Amino acid sequence: MAGSFRLLLALIVVFSHLVGTSSLAYMGYYAVRAFFVLSGFVMTSALNEAYEHDGLRFWSNRLLRLLPPYYVTCVLTALCIKLYPDQAAVFMPRWGFEMTWHAIAENVMLAPLAFGGLKFRFVEPAWSVAVEMMMYFVLFVGMARSLRGALLSFAVGAAVHLYYLFSDAPFAERYFTPASALLSFSLGAALYFMRRDGAASISDKIGAFALAVWIINLFAQGWLFPAGYAEHAGYYVNTGLAALIVIFLAKGDPTHPFRKLDETLGRLSYPVFLSQWLGGFITYLAWSHLTWAKAPLRGWQLALAALPFILALSGALAAAHERFIEPLRAKVKSGGRPKYKHGLCPNLELKPE
Repeated sequence: MAGSFRLLLALIVVFSHLVGTSSLAYMGYYAVRAFFVLSGFVMTSALNEAYEHDGLRFWSNRLLRLLPPYYVTCVLTALCIKLYPDQAAVFMPRWGFEMTWHAIAENVMLAPLAFGGLKFRFVEPAWSVAVEMMMYFVLFVGMARSLRGALLSFAVGAAVHLYYLFSDAPFAERYFTPASALLSFSLGAALYFMRRDGAASISDKIGAFALAVWIINLFAQGWLFPAGYAEHAGYYVNTGLAALIVIFLAKGDPTHPFRKLDETLGRLSYPVFLSQWLGGFITYLAWSHLTWAKAPLRGWQLALAALPFILALSGALAAAHERFIEPLRAKVKSGGRPKYKHGLCPNLELKPE
């Protein structure tokens, strides 16, 4: 049920942003890190099994997957900002900065979003997409080529986090920076090689237990542990539990009766992640036109009311991508070769990141 898990992660991020409370913000941080572990595993699998480290096919396919939905979301967001500039600036402060040609170019290039200096953004969480693309490069050049490369990258990633921790760097350094993502991606990459070699496998009971504990950990700060837990121990407990969940989900079952539904839900995860603020803004605008109601900037009411808009936008993006882009991606991916050499996790390769 990897697709369902991906959509769950995306929805956690949506609610963490639109509800706007500090406790839900940490749940969003956890979801992104779990996503990075999953992505490290899947992209290592793809590089070794589907692309056989063919750079042209790999990068062409990744760009075709990530960029079209992102650019469509940027265009729709730009249209909303132009039509409702004052409301946009109130709802999302970044949309209040001047939309200069230089800022537009940086958003189009995507990579500059990973470094946090850009004030204007069409898609607020696109920084993580930029970080993911940087990690793809690290995977391609060495991290996904062998277990040794993955473990070396993990050691470097762990050292980076230890440095941040012992230097009392702000939590943002351990979350937003590209260097901080190395720990999660390399853990996913190492898990792929360990599973391929038969050294990483867990039972269904342990996998289900890990998922249950992971969910409990989402709420642990303020319930089981004091303030600060989510930024320190809870942050790393989340990453370790995510690794167990990934191994559990990698088992897959191509004959599962809900497999098609799971794949469909998985295809929604990336569009949901991209369109969350746009859907929230559309809801805010619609709410603002009701003379008897005061439109909330954040909160459960806004998040729940926005969810249908977000899912509708995401469904349209996913359907358009499936219709116009996926046939080309399928040709690029196959390249006349078997889809998977080892057949370890074809169900996870369907993820839309």
